[in-house]
Amino acid sequence: MKKTTLLLIVMLALLLAAPVLAEEHQPTRERINIHCGEEPSDCSGTQVYTANTAFYIGHGWSYWPPRWVPGQARFELEVDGVTVQPTFVEFTRIPGEPQYFLNRIYFFNFPDGMTGTHTFEGHWIIPCLFVDPECKPPMADLDWVHSTFEITFY
Repeated sequence: MKKTTLLLIVMLALLLAAPVLAEEHQPTRERINIHCGEEPSDCSGTQVYTANTAFYIGHGWSYWPPRWVPGQARFELEVDGVTVQPTFVEFTRIPGEPQYFLNRIYFFNFPDGMTGTHTFEGHWIIPCLFVDPECKPPMADLDWVHSTFEITFY
């Protein structure tokens, strides 16, 4: 009897936690874009967004598997000089001919929004080998694309 009761309690706890876990892997409200377009090496800008309103930042990479291995290219976000860990990372495979693409998108949710002015920096990082075959060490990080945006939340 005690085992059955314990099993039911565990199952109930898992069912109650499932909706919360599902929401973690969803972007919050609107996306703020901190990329400038066709792969400039450095870019900057300013934006405004409503204070205390949920938003997310989502950026990453699309690539062909024979060229790059997942994990070799990544996206990092800094807010006011502090590196922020992604809320979740989404992997998708896009069919194509003759090869397929892999997408690796890093999502950073800000469910409570922000107030004031903050600096957001995006870093699209790849091994230097992909740009300069002579670099040493070949797998050293290269901040291939770097963006800096000042966003005012009013």
